[in-house]
Amino acid sequence: MIGQQNILPTNEPLALARMDNIGIAVQDVHVIHTFYTQVLGIQTTPIGPYDTMFIGKLADIEFYVFQTSSIQRTKRTVTTYLTNPPGYDHLVFLTHDIQQIERQLLTHHVPLEDQGEMPLLDGTTGKYCRFRDPEGNLIGVMQRIRS
Repeated sequence: MIGQQNILPTNEPLALARMDNIGIAVQDVHVIHTFYTQVLGIQTTPIGPYDTMFIGKLADIEFYVFQTSSIQRTKRTVTTYLTNPPGYDHLVFLTHDIQQIERQLLTHHVPLEDQGEMPLLDGTTGKYCRFRDPEGNLIGVMQRIRS
């Protein structure tokens, strides 16, 4: 089992360059396509009535959204994130104007679930807000502010 043995030498880091893409499994790809394009304003590939996936892109990061046939759902929370089930937890986008994003989300009737500030590794502070897409997936927006 991976968790019980050291597979890679700890003194040789992997030569990873950057994150290339993210995969998101959803139950209704058409509803999520509408949310990502019309609410979040993300560039995506077109989607037809029988399509089961689309590709979104923001800056140089792509994400693949595909329709799953699984009915299993896991509800992840912000306030009790330490008890969330294992697996990928949330998706965060960077912005230069978080107040504008918050206003736009509220205009689209997307409730903000959590807002605040947090210290970042580079010594700055991040101002964030979190919300959910129509299927309940956690999404965040972060703005770096100088401390």
